[in-house]
This record gives sequence, C-alpha cells and structure tokens, in this order.
Amino acid sequence: MDVHGSRLRGGPDRAEPGRHHEDRLGLGGWSRTGVIVTASLAAAVASKMLVEDPVRFRARWAAGRRGLVALAAACAALLALWALLPQPSSGAGSVDVTRLAAAPDDPAGPGRHTGS
Repeated sequence: MDVHGSRLRGGPDRAEPGRHHEDRLGLGGWSRTGVIVTASLAAAVASKMLVEDPVRFRARWAAGRRGLVALAAACAALLALWALLPQPSSGAGSVDVTRLAAAPDDPAGPGRHTGS
C-alpha cells in the first residue's frame, strides 16, 4: 500500500475506507472531527486577531516602520512554511487512471448519479 491507503494496482483498500486519514492524527471518528474543527476555529480566531483587527482598528504596530517589520516577518514565516512542507508526488504512478474512467456497468461514471 502507498501512503494514501490504496494498493498500487488494486485501487483503494475497500476494507477500511478513509483509514489513511486516521493514521495522520492517530484519531478516528468524532475525536478526529473535534480536533479538526478546533484547529479550524483556532486558525479563524488567529486570522481575525492578527490580520483583520489591526486593519480595522488601525493598530499602531501595523503602521510605519513597525508595520514593515511585521510584514517582512510574516513573509519570512510563510516562506519558511512553504520550504518545510513536503512536496506532493506527481508524475507516473501518482494517479490511478483506472479509477477515473467510467465503470462498465455505470454509464454515468464514478461519482455521478443518474437520478434514480
């Protein structure tokens, strides 16, 4: 199996759908959902406090030379994050093209409903 829980030629592992997501956090079900929702809300609050509020309320630290330093620090942090994130695999073998084609018994194709 590859890192996404699918066999190289056999398609996804049908015994445990979505299992690869549980492996990333070590949690499953509602616990995993709770962690993801909490992280999302924390990112939203941080965005509001660090981006929106200084602009809306014209914070002193966001103007003049301090603002330039804050912008440079934010850009440096984003560049560091970009450099540290792993590059996704691409090229031959990264996409199972057999899953993209319509199944012989399903004329609508995968993921499409015929309305019945």
